[in-house]
Amino acid sequence: MKFLILILMGLSFSAYSQNCVYTLNMQNATIEVLDSSQVIQQSFTLNRFNSNNITCKSYRVFFSKGLANSYQRRAFTLSGDALNYNLHRSVNLSGVLKEKNDAISANEYLEGTAPEKDTTYTNSFFISVPGKTGNAFPAGYYTDVIQASLYTVNDGNLIFEINDNVTILFLITQNVQVSIIDEGGTFDSGSTSKVIDFGYLTQNAEKGADLRVVSNGSYQLKISSQNNGQLKLPAGDLISYSLRVNGATINLGSSTGSPVQIGSGNATTNAGDLYNLKVKITEVTSNKSAGMYQDILTITAIAN
Repeated sequence: MKFLILILMGLSFSAYSQNCVYTLNMQNATIEVLDSSQVIQQSFTLNRFNSNNITCKSYRVFFSKGLANSYQRRAFTLSGDALNYNLHRSVNLSGVLKEKNDAISANEYLEGTAPEKDTTYTNSFFISVPGKTGNAFPAGYYTDVIQASLYTVNDGNLIFEINDNVTILFLITQNVQVSIIDEGGTFDSGSTSKVIDFGYLTQNAEKGADLRVVSNGSYQLKISSQNNGQLKLPAGDLISYSLRVNGATINLGSSTGSPVQIGSGNATTNAGDLYNLKVKITEVTSNKSAGMYQDILTITAIAN
């Protein structure tokens, strides 16, 4: 007796493997970092082409850690300087947006619906940016790249659809501040002028002041003299003086029309770079007319 055994075989297609043919268009962000903290809304668009409204209309979007490989996200300059920032679902910054396997609460991903095919929908998230505190951040461009991943939601199951990247670029502009203070003093952003009073002028009398420069990038310092290195009486008499900056003699002879460089540097600490100024009367004064002699020195800080 012969038996015929019929084995029935087939492939089972899970309803959850369906691809809903979404497009995802993340928009790159360029943000100037200001003195105070900011929360920036960033939008993106999506579309779907599958006609099944039931299985394809709901979606979630998750976000990678970025270059820092951490949910304390950081953007970097080419030289390695770092700026902390983060991504959030809402403007009140409740929760940090995360990857699919790390997101636990609804505050850690975005969700929405796309009920109609061939229709563009918009969603958004929020970028929190710290303010520039003092001289904490060197000037330059800080960049991070985040991958966004869109999943459809079907009976509680997440089905991967598409990835897209968003590049976030932060700009910190250069800021140079100059403070002129008493010798030995500390930087004071409000102290931008000073009177050096010799009282009665005598040869070899000397007085000084300190100049401090605070900068988050490279800079130059230049100085000019209204009277080309001489104190002047309104009637026209002149008394010569010398200027030394950090011990180096500065020739102010033609500085009215051509300011003289007296220093340069790179990003500083909050204390600033120190330049000591010494002014010394170099001429006999006993034969000069009585009166008030003065000169005005203008110091300019230039961001490179």
